[in-house]
Amino acid sequence: MSALLAVLMTLLMTLGIAAAVLGVLFVIVRTFRSHVLGEALMTTEGEVVLDESMAVSLGVESWGRTQLRGNVALVASREELVAVQWVPRRTLRIRRSDIVRIETPMSHLGASRATPLLKVVFRTAEGEDSVAFQLRDLETWVRELETVQEQAETPLLRSAPREAAPEAAPEASLEAASDRSSPRREDVKQG
Repeated sequence: MSALLAVLMTLLMTLGIAAAVLGVLFVIVRTFRSHVLGEALMTTEGEVVLDESMAVSLGVESWGRTQLRGNVALVASREELVAVQWVPRRTLRIRRSDIVRIETPMSHLGASRATPLLKVVFRTAEGEDSVAFQLRDLETWVRELETVQEQAETPLLRSAPREAAPEAAPEASLEAASDRSSPRREDVKQG
């Protein structure tokens, strides 16, 4: 009887310690997530219209396949998208006017997911680049990114082919694109 009691006491102590460790980890992750989201919100230009503190980045195409991927705080304002990666702390800024199109593939840079991703294709000084995110509410993000483009009457989301634009329009948009700055990659170092 005393051996059984000793085993039960050990089991209860182990479960109690495990619960305490999980509680501490939960608080740490929650605090860290809040800090990263706060940083993204503070550095974003313009009125913030959408944010997600637990998005997953599958990487930026130009940074290569070996880059670290993972959790990011993603913020959309009327002027730009800002993604602040948790670890290592990096910031990707994309002007909304530089977004060429959005797609919803199942994979990006060799990494596949069970749910569709938000892939943002954008202009840089070197040409087109892309980044993909796994989001909790993909449809809301797609709708928001489409709102800016609706004013320009050019759909961002790749869908059924549409009528071709007049000949002068592509040349004008290429000239305007060359004046735009590319998104900045900022490795944030504190201290």
